[in-house]
Amino acid sequence: MISEKAIEALADEYAQEENSCYTNDYYGFINGFKKAVELLGSKNEIPQIKTTMPRVIAIDKAAEKTYTHKKCGAIIGYYESELKDYKKDHYDGSTSIIYYLQCPNCGEDVVVKSVG
Repeated sequence: MISEKAIEALADEYAQEENSCYTNDYYGFINGFKKAVELLGSKNEIPQIKTTMPRVIAIDKAAEKTYTHKKCGAIIGYYESELKDYKKDHYDGSTSIIYYLQCPNCGEDVVVKSVG
């Protein structure tokens, strides 16, 4: 069972984060929380909110790419989503996107590919 002090602590935290009147937020939270617990019928269990958010089931190792750092010899495994990028302007007016990562062995930034 959730204690009165726990409800009050939650209400205090909630009310302090709101921009409106503290007292209304504080007591509104307490009253609403108590009513929700009452409507659920059991003060011992508060059901978990089901989420429809995507979730990771596994990481597909086949999607992992490798790059050998020429300076220190490290063979680096990475996924495309881990690459950082920046835009490089050329003298002829064209641009390239440079994709790089930090070598986990020596800490140096390593250019993995350039597009453009």
